[in-house]
Amino acid sequence: MFGFELFASLAFVAVAGAICIFAFDVPLSLAPHFWAGAGSFPFIVGSIIFLLSAFWAIDLLRNRAKRRPQSPPETGSDWLEQVFGPADRRKRLFLIAMLTVVFVFLLIPLSAAIDGDYGFIGATFVFIFVSLKIFSRLVTKYVFIISAATAISVYVIFTHGLTLPMPR
Repeated sequence: MFGFELFASLAFVAVAGAICIFAFDVPLSLAPHFWAGAGSFPFIVGSIIFLLSAFWAIDLLRNRAKRRPQSPPETGSDWLEQVFGPADRRKRLFLIAMLTVVFVFLLIPLSAAIDGDYGFIGATFVFIFVSLKIFSRLVTKYVFIISAATAISVYVIFTHGLTLPMPR
């Protein structure tokens, strides 16, 4: 498993580095400088992925050096369990993936059809609320507060922080 994780972390480092480099090739268009242009967002995301992947690789190598010799790994486990964990974790991963697909392909278009300006906020609220109710043990009152705060934060970040229109 060490080899797979190390390969994955280094592959992410390489891809993220390429994203950062290619972000500077995005035309500025009418933007006065790079940070106001279209290339700034891919550069920021690429930088975050680059740093996290580099930390992942370093942590793997550091832990590998500290690890003492141990018994050979079990050969009876299948690849699904090695990659995605036990069956309960795979079920949770599949469920959140399905919730995300429903959010992107059903909730957002439906909410945009209802109200083009604030529909995305409603869809985000519903997605966060349902996800938290399924995956957390929080009281409904707190789930409501967290969902509302997240949806409002997304709206404020898009409209005032990034000065972008809301997704439709």
